[in-house]
Amino acid sequence: LMVLKARQLGSSTLIEGLIAWKTMFFKNVNAIVVSFDSEHAAYLFSIMQYIYDRMPWFLKPQCSAREYKDGLKFENPDFAERRRNPGLNSGVTVQAANKRTGVGQGLRLSAAHCSEFSDWHPDYARDVIEEDLGNALAEDDPDMFAILESTAKGAGNYSYRLWNKNCEPAEQA
Repeated sequence: LMVLKARQLGSSTLIEGLIAWKTMFFKNVNAIVVSFDSEHAAYLFSIMQYIYDRMPWFLKPQCSAREYKDGLKFENPDFAERRRNPGLNSGVTVQAANKRTGVGQGLRLSAAHCSEFSDWHPDYARDVIEEDLGNALAEDDPDMFAILESTAKGAGNYSYRLWNKNCEPAEQA
């Protein structure tokens, strides 16, 4: 899903809420949040932490990690007890799209939020979205979702071409 939006509409918060719901209530879910730089990615991660911290105790899943570098891991924090009571085995990884490859590498993703993708480095955006993240998405999972969200940044760039490509009607077979 591609969302082109005006600024300050709460789209990122809504999408982070969807990612939180998917990872905090379902087992074996790997999610990723990617933004144009590590500072903005950390801001999105803080939204996820805010949601987790304000959940009522009876809904809050076990959490073994909650730092930016490790992401949020919803599993039993007691390693010795994890075999008997593993927890959800779900998590959220947060990365910046400021490198050509490796974003989401080695992950099987059930949910993805690509924030402000129009601001991603023009030489890297296509490789990250179509190659790295595109190959990491669990296409056999009917509940998988990926959302690219951004304000428009003019015509002629990668995000403009991607928008137009996705708006073209499918060819009749």
